[in-house]
Amino acid sequence: MNITVEQFNQLVTKDDLELRMQNVASRRQVNDLMTAVQGLAKRIDDFKTELAALYSTTRRHDRRFGKIGNILKIDYHDVDDVI
Repeated sequence: MNITVEQFNQLVTKDDLELRMQNVASRRQVNDLMTAVQGLAKRIDDFKTELAALYSTTRRHDRRFGKIGNILKIDYHDVDDVI
């Protein structure tokens, strides 16, 4: 089988192949990256859950302190100015 000059010029030498392969991520590197991204995504989901729980708790405490302030006849929100 004969090849043309154009086909011969398109062949890649061993040095060219090694140079190109240096820029390609290995399968292990890709898997490690995907694992890291999935870990970060889980942490974000956990953070969102904790943030929602914190918001709910804060609102509950705010309502409770407001009721206590009403009983004591003080404006609960004015307390921040004193501290």
